[in-house]
Amino acid sequence: MSYLIYQEKLRQLFLSLISYDKEIDVIRSLLFYPKDFTINGLFTSIDTESKQYICLNDLKVFLTRQQVTYEDELLRRVIHFYENNSFCIPYENFTKMITPRYTHTALSSQEKFNKNENLSRDERFVQLLIEEMNLCQKLGEAGRDVQDTKDSTTYEGV
Repeated sequence: MSYLIYQEKLRQLFLSLISYDKEIDVIRSLLFYPKDFTINGLFTSIDTESKQYICLNDLKVFLTRQQVTYEDELLRRVIHFYENNSFCIPYENFTKMITPRYTHTALSSQEKFNKNENLSRDERFVQLLIEEMNLCQKLGEAGRDVQDTKDSTTYEGV
């Protein structure tokens, strides 16, 4: 029985994370769909040394330029999620990070884009990065919650 409770907790966790990712997708589409936006332009504004990848230091410099406070650990988790075994985000994975994942958000975000036209491309990316760090924090908290439950620690195999 405890296995079923544990499974249900995990299912609820994944549903809430998918829901949160769909909320972040609205920010992705606000960033991605304006006519003046190019992925390469944003990438090169962060990768100032033309290394063809974005490392932790690049994101720190970018966030400092935007006057945003952040936690190093959460920024490392974001990079770890999009890296290619080198703790750096290559261009291909960067496009996955900012490209909208859910097609239905494109329509609803166009209305929101009209309301937020005064935000720059960099400010929109900062919003996305902050939300990605929040998602990493939620994942960490949820993982600890599931790990610390009595059901997961006392599970006996079937």
